[in-house]
Amino acid sequence: MKMLSLPCNAIIKMEITKIENLDALVNLESLDLCYNRITKLEGLSTLKKLKTLYIMHNKIEKIEGLENLTELHYLELGDNRITKIEGLEKCTNIERLMLGANQIKKIENLDSLQKMKMLSLPCNAIIKMENLGNLVGMKELYLSQNGIKFIENLDGLDLEVLDLNYNRIEKIENISHLKNLTDFWARHNKISDFKDIEELSKLPKLSLVYLEFCPIATKPDYRQTVIDAIPSLKRLDAEYCYTKL
Repeated sequence: MKMLSLPCNAIIKMEITKIENLDALVNLESLDLCYNRITKLEGLSTLKKLKTLYIMHNKIEKIEGLENLTELHYLELGDNRITKIEGLEKCTNIERLMLGANQIKKIENLDSLQKMKMLSLPCNAIIKMENLGNLVGMKELYLSQNGIKFIENLDGLDLEVLDLNYNRIEKIENISHLKNLTDFWARHNKISDFKDIEELSKLPKLSLVYLEFCPIATKPDYRQTVIDAIPSLKRLDAEYCYTKL
């Protein structure tokens, strides 16, 4: 068996509360235990070939017990009760890490994940962008619905997608080096000055920008000003950009 899927444990119509009795499934590559009542990451040590692990919407409080999962590529632990990023040092092949809708306060302990391509941390309690500099292969960063005030500490990265929707950001800064950035999402922030658009105008591949529900979007010439400043722009706030007047 290479794949096992028990979301909501529909087979026996009863939610799983503990990960157990998987020791013999040594060839398992994908495990889905989403939408159960699991409280602890355990019973996975023999699953050394596991590549994808989905345990979203459970009651897990700590990332642990993954030391032997060195082939893991995709880890989904969203909508749990996790308070800290930890226990991933040996999971060096992770490419996509999903930790949204938890109680995480700090971005940390990710330096060993050099193959990471996508990091998703929306709906947490993060107030600072930090400890990202070693993730040089990362292409997508999702940090919406946190308490972030400043765009910072992205040096050395080569992002293509940056999602900062629903934060407390007042200024677009420190992203002019992201020459391959195509998507910049910052709706529902506090951005108010057209000078911030100059930072976006330095990004030659930028094609999608979201700034709606920011103060800047209420200005009379907002849409045309942004379109004129960013020649590569194709969509602004979900509306396509047509030929400039």
